[in-house]
Amino acid sequence: MLAAVLASLAATYAVEAHAQPASPPVEEAQETTEAEPRGEERQEPPPEQPPFSPPSPSSPPPEVSRARTAFRVAAVGDYRGIYDLSALSYGLALSLGCDCEKAGGFAELRGMTGHTVGGLSVNELSLGGSAEFVLKGTSFVLGLGGALTVFSVQRATDRSQITSVGPELYGRLGYRFGLHSAPFVNLDFGTQLQDGGAWVWGPTLAVGYRF
Repeated sequence: MLAAVLASLAATYAVEAHAQPASPPVEEAQETTEAEPRGEERQEPPPEQPPFSPPSPSSPPPEVSRARTAFRVAAVGDYRGIYDLSALSYGLALSLGCDCEKAGGFAELRGMTGHTVGGLSVNELSLGGSAEFVLKGTSFVLGLGGALTVFSVQRATDRSQITSVGPELYGRLGYRFGLHSAPFVNLDFGTQLQDGGAWVWGPTLAVGYRF
């Protein structure tokens, strides 16, 4: 009797076990596997940082044109005409003054010696001043100057010297090869009023260096 009951219970348990569906572990694994990439897709990459660039240095303030003391020395050559005489001379010019990028003023000393076409000796010594103005955007210079000039020429008769003193006025065209400490070229054209109403005129070329 007991054996029959146990056999009946065992048969009932076997039937229920066959009737209940087994849980699909593979599908759960697949769902877990599928869920993982979905989670990875939701993760957004961090925003890219712009490349670091150092701050640009501020532009330097504009340079102010400052006056400076300048010394000039030049080799000089000139042509002089007086009455019917023509003379060529050469010499040295020294200048000291205030110089800047746009303008300048100088005290000038010039000494010359030479000969007329006929061989008479000529000497010239002048002390004066000049003002120069640089043309905007160029290295060319325009200027005016004046001086007190001693002029002497040899007589053709007894070879003695005729000497006179008079004012001189001239205009100037020049060129600077640099702002400071550079060569320069000046071309002056002037006239002198000497004793007795004698007019001495002509151009003067100076090639020198500014310190």
